[in-house]
Amino acid sequence: MRGGGLWARRPVERGRLLRTGLFYRTYRVVEVVSDWSDRLASAMGIALVAVMTFVVILQVIFRYIVKAALPWPEELARYLMVWCAFVGASSALRVGEHVGVTFIVDKLPKPLGRLVRLLIKVAMFYFMLILIKHSWRIAQLGWRSKSGAMLMPMFYPRVGVTVGSVLMQIQLLDLIFKDLAALFGINLVADVQEVVGS
Repeated sequence: MRGGGLWARRPVERGRLLRTGLFYRTYRVVEVVSDWSDRLASAMGIALVAVMTFVVILQVIFRYIVKAALPWPEELARYLMVWCAFVGASSALRVGEHVGVTFIVDKLPKPLGRLVRLLIKVAMFYFMLILIKHSWRIAQLGWRSKSGAMLMPMFYPRVGVTVGSVLMQIQLLDLIFKDLAALFGINLVADVQEVVGS
């Protein structure tokens, strides 16, 4: 064995879990699901913004040019905005664009900072579990009530919170794996290709 002790060994030699390649195989599945969910979130975001823009322009035309405002565009635009916010939050989470105060974590020693970042993401993952559970329950109650102007079941606007939370949880799982790898000095990109194959 070359110098450097445990941390200088080949990645597949570190620990029992990693020797089996289970960590890398699981991460590969998480990575693929994360990529697909991000593509889905991006496509949904584009479609939602396009429809919302069309609806708002339509309302402006009817209100100020035709002089006969429609009753439903403002309500639909509001619900589409909720969906945009929650679906878009997963894409922002993936690239680290959410607002955060990091100056304390940045001052910590690198290993401790990595551990704190990992614990924060684990806490966020747990919070998303709670949010999914309760938002789904609230969405189901929406079948009993209808929106004011469009008279559609309130399930559809409310389930956007659940869908967005699931997408965020998928991205969090990917980030947790990356933080775990960084904590133990593992190069996931190279090692996954070596252990699992591209």
